[in-house]
Amino acid sequence: MSEENKPSAEEISKAASIILPTVEALTIAAEKSGAKGDAKHEAVSRAVEILYRGLQKSIKELRVVPWETIEPIVVGVGVGMISAVVELFNSLFGKLWGKLSAWVSRDD
Repeated sequence: MSEENKPSAEEISKAASIILPTVEALTIAAEKSGAKGDAKHEAVSRAVEILYRGLQKSIKELRVVPWETIEPIVVGVGVGMISAVVELFNSLFGKLWGKLSAWVSRDD
């Protein structure tokens, strides 16, 4: 990608804010599985990539930001959105986070 075709910080921020609710929803869905942390992170990462690439076809703000640009912001272990959402729930709910599946299942 040439410098002139590189997305701006504003475009990257917009793309990140658009995908954040999807990351949150997938993280909660992964928690229902009871799988280990690494497996859940990997599953959410793959699912977000698939959805992001698909959404690029219909959301113009995502078209200008390739997955390769947004991936470190979303997926980065310990620093990305997935880790931030998990940390948020861990901080707010502590041990209840593991029981979130029962709470979320009521809405299914």
